[in-house]
Amino acid sequence: MRRLYLKIVVSIWVVMIVSSIGAATVMRMINAEESESRVRAFNVERFLMPAAVAVIEQASGKSEIELITLFDTSRLALRKTAFSLRDANGNPLLNKGPEHVLNVIDEPGSDDKTWRHDFIHGGNSYSLIVVPRDRQRRGPPFPFARPGYGFLMILGIAIPISVLLSILLARYLIRPLKSFELAGVRLADGDLSARISPSISNRGDELGEFASTFDHMAERIELLVNSHKDLLRDVSHELRSPLARLQASLSIARQRTGGAVDAEMDRIELEVERLDDLIGKLLALSRIDSKQVPIERELVNIDWVLADVIVDALVEATAEEKNVVLTESCELKVLGDAALLASCFENIIRNAIRHTPRGSTVEVSMFVFEDDSSRCCVSVRDRGDGLPEEELTAIFELFRKAEAQDGRDSGNSGIGLAIADKIVSHHGGDISAHNASDGGLIISVCLPVTNSSS
Repeated sequence: MRRLYLKIVVSIWVVMIVSSIGAATVMRMINAEESESRVRAFNVERFLMPAAVAVIEQASGKSEIELITLFDTSRLALRKTAFSLRDANGNPLLNKGPEHVLNVIDEPGSDDKTWRHDFIHGGNSYSLIVVPRDRQRRGPPFPFARPGYGFLMILGIAIPISVLLSILLARYLIRPLKSFELAGVRLADGDLSARISPSISNRGDELGEFASTFDHMAERIELLVNSHKDLLRDVSHELRSPLARLQASLSIARQRTGGAVDAEMDRIELEVERLDDLIGKLLALSRIDSKQVPIERELVNIDWVLADVIVDALVEATAEEKNVVLTESCELKVLGDAALLASCFENIIRNAIRHTPRGSTVEVSMFVFEDDSSRCCVSVRDRGDGLPEEELTAIFELFRKAEAQDGRDSGNSGIGLAIADKIVSHHGGDISAHNASDGGLIISVCLPVTNSSS
């Protein structure tokens, strides 16, 4: 964003500076001759003529040598005005000023570039030829009061004004884009209520139309997602009643068959339990998503929560000839809901038990970051085959059943880790997964620590 902001500022600034310089150049070309005449007339009327007349009057009755001496020490000479005093034949009697300036006098058409005053002294004719100050510069005059500084004056005024206007215009253009960025980030993070500010939507230009379109899109997304969640919750809730009747019918069937089809009944009962567990998870996820489950903010000892979850998980793991151990522990406290956090770790550990091979161990560890003591991490590692890299973030999506490295179905419902992700997010933490270098998958949960001591 900052790069775009700088591009807009620089682009506007360059355009304004070039425009200012171009306008000044055109003014200079158009008004150059008029300015020269104005400056020359000013010099002749206010300085050259009075200075020359004063010298001639002072030399009245004196010799030619004295006339030359008076001109050599006159105001003309002291002001460093370039001039030449010549006799009737045009021979120079006195030259004052740089040679390259005085050469203008003998150039063709010099009458337009010089001021000439003819006078009589002692019965002889003389000519005073002056090169006005506006002609003593090498370049053409600039149409301002102080000819030599006009261009610098334009730059001195144009640069600050153009920079200020460029920054204001760039901010006017960039501010809506910043609102789009923030609303997009909120929407991507799951805040479906994110909208663009009405002040931008009502601008009446293309950005305003874009903001209105964005808000309409966000409203449609919110409507569709909420409809999906409502449907999922309603269907899950409605399934509970026939499932309960199915369990009751299964119990009656067992009694009537007298154990003749126990194997088949066990299989049906197992599937019913799985379906009941699935529906329970769907309802729990729906309540968390809709914030129907209030988070009781209290100090929770993570090590205590993990200890209880591991004890329960050991029952399931032992039945499958697996083990769960807490390899690293410390006293950590976070501000949150103990029941929700227990549900989060239970889903992660049960997922690890499901994927670790028989005879292996699921390792649970907890620690505080060395460079950031305000955050703690709980990691759960299985000894399975891991996951393809592209699946490491997808496993936290609802109903996303990732495949193992060898291509086999992971066998989970795709809900447990989604629930864990929602719970961690509600507690201001983050959850991630990565493959261990020596095999297996590691799922890490990082949470803000309220008080910790090792």
